[in-house]
Amino acid sequence: MKINSIQAGPCRVTLSPHGVSYTFNTRKFYVTTTPDGRKQVKVRLPGGLKVGKTFGKGRSHRHG
Repeated sequence: MKINSIQAGPCRVTLSPHGVSYTFNTRKFYVTTTPDGRKQVKVRLPGGLKVGKTFGKGRSHRHG
């Protein structure tokens, strides 16, 4: 299993066996799109508190 990622500033593209994910990350704000289509948003608040939400239903992976 080989995972490759390319980073340019706060943006990263990750290639994995499951697909491609895109991430935008700053010190206080994080947004990613997962290979299965979900979107994750996280915010870092003062005092070290992190709040996050995931949007969308991912594709189900069937093994068989």
